[in-house]
Amino acid sequence: MSPLLDSESAPLPQRHLSRLRDLEKNLESYLAMGFILLYAVLVVYKILSRLLFDAYSFVWLQEVIIGLFVWAAWLSTASLVRSDDHIRFSAVIKRLPRWGVYGVYCIEWLLWLTLSGVIVQYSLRYIGQSVRSGTTITGTPIPEYLLYLSVTVGFALVFVRTFQQFVIVTRKYRAGEELLTGSDLGSE
Repeated sequence: MSPLLDSESAPLPQRHLSRLRDLEKNLESYLAMGFILLYAVLVVYKILSRLLFDAYSFVWLQEVIIGLFVWAAWLSTASLVRSDDHIRFSAVIKRLPRWGVYGVYCIEWLLWLTLSGVIVQYSLRYIGQSVRSGTTITGTPIPEYLLYLSVTVGFALVFVRTFQQFVIVTRKYRAGEELLTGSDLGSE
């Protein structure tokens, strides 16, 4: 049974807390799925308008489609960091002692935090330039910086999710629990 179904029998505040926890844990996944769904609808529209009506699609459609895909990609990156399901070489890590696995996690967190911090810092500069220039998506009044904001938001979420992983894994390490929780990519 899913946690949401189990929470139906719980008192009202408990159900809301359960749903809020689910939203916090899966926020990026839900948003990415929405962007992918919209992406798919626009791509199908573009294809059908060309094939069935021999009409060219709107000028702005291509930029919006690419923007939706980029938003979904960066949100998915943050989601994978949160769920500890990103690509790693588990076959090697599983052979390490617990303190070695924790050490690898520490190096990973340091790299994620550094990379996401640098990217957020530089992307904010670019967003500022885009806001000042006032450019829009071709053929629309939509500001172009909304597409570029995906990198900033995605990596800001990666930063937050990395810190959350630090807290989760450190608690598990101190409690003597299993540390590797994500997928076993690379262990086959």
